[in-house]
Amino acid sequence: MRKYLTGFLVLLLFSCRKDVAVFINEDTSLDSAAQNGYAGFYLLNEGNMGSNKSTLDYFDYTKGEYKRNIYAAYNPTVPKELGDVGNDIAIYGSRLYAVINASNKVEVMDARTAKRIGQVEIPNCRYIKFDKGFAYITSYAGPIEINPNYAQKGYVAKVDTATLAITDKCIVGYQPDNLDISNGNIYVANSGGYMGAGNTEKYERTVSVISLATFKENKRIDVAYNLHHVKADKRGDLWVTSRGIINNFPPGFTSSIKTCRR
Repeated sequence: MRKYLTGFLVLLLFSCRKDVAVFINEDTSLDSAAQNGYAGFYLLNEGNMGSNKSTLDYFDYTKGEYKRNIYAAYNPTVPKELGDVGNDIAIYGSRLYAVINASNKVEVMDARTAKRIGQVEIPNCRYIKFDKGFAYITSYAGPIEINPNYAQKGYVAKVDTATLAITDKCIVGYQPDNLDISNGNIYVANSGGYMGAGNTEKYERTVSVISLATFKENKRIDVAYNLHHVKADKRGDLWVTSRGIINNFPPGFTSSIKTCRR
């Protein structure tokens, strides 16, 4: 009787086990290849937060092939694959940089092969830009937590792209998001997204201006609540988007800021 009972318990355990989702590398061929002078493009998929489902795709213009989940296929020895919540991606020199927000890292790969080179550990990292051998990365500087009483300011990390070492940090506003570089300055859109939580007075509404020469914050420019993206154009105008505040202020878009050299 004991033998049959043991067998029943084993069957019960196997029947209750939940399957773990596995993302398989998949290639799709298109009818024709594009002739536009580019080899291809990478696409970073965010994935659901908390599920470690961020993936990297690649479209090969020369062959007309779309390759899904190439990071896992090309880096089979990395335990957790790409990570949790892909937030930004960029190529600088011969390297590909993927900002993985909830995994608190910037994954660095070879731009041609997507093979892993290393990583930069930055808490709650958001966006990345480059200038003269350095990467500049915004960080919320703390855990993912929507809390009106959360009072830790974010920062911009300065990373040497040759060594992947963090060489300096510049404190900015609460929960800084996108950034851009123009005329010797870094412009950072501060959101205050964790601080607000429905309280208008606690949301950020400024763009931080950081001098590239000193890597110090020179000033703040008042724009709108809950800023998100920032982009400088060729005329020196700075375009900034605002997420707004639900039931109070609608999302917005402004180009009223003029960049200037200091």
